[in-house]
Amino acid sequence: MFSFLKKLFHRPASKDIAKERLQLILARERVSPSPSFLERVKDDIIQVVNHYLEIDAAAAQVRFVHQESMVALMARIPVLSVKPAALGKKEESGHGEESQLDC
Repeated sequence: MFSFLKKLFHRPASKDIAKERLQLILARERVSPSPSFLERVKDDIIQVVNHYLEIDAAAAQVRFVHQESMVALMARIPVLSVKPAALGKKEESGHGEESQLDC
């Protein structure tokens, strides 16, 4: 009975908690790229997106965001319109129409 209660209310040792926190800090530091690397990633993303969409490349933002135990790449690229060739159409897409693309 005592072993059951011990397992039920067992707290992890402080050394284990410290070890886990240190691993998270080290992982976060490994994913903190240099500004030149981030600029190259941004340029590549803009190049690919610009193949399909008319974008405002000067206003594009790309950054890494750290959330708990995860690192995410966030890109904010203003889209002006969809290029007709990307839709397989020869006509111009409407400017000013608001639409939302879910990926």
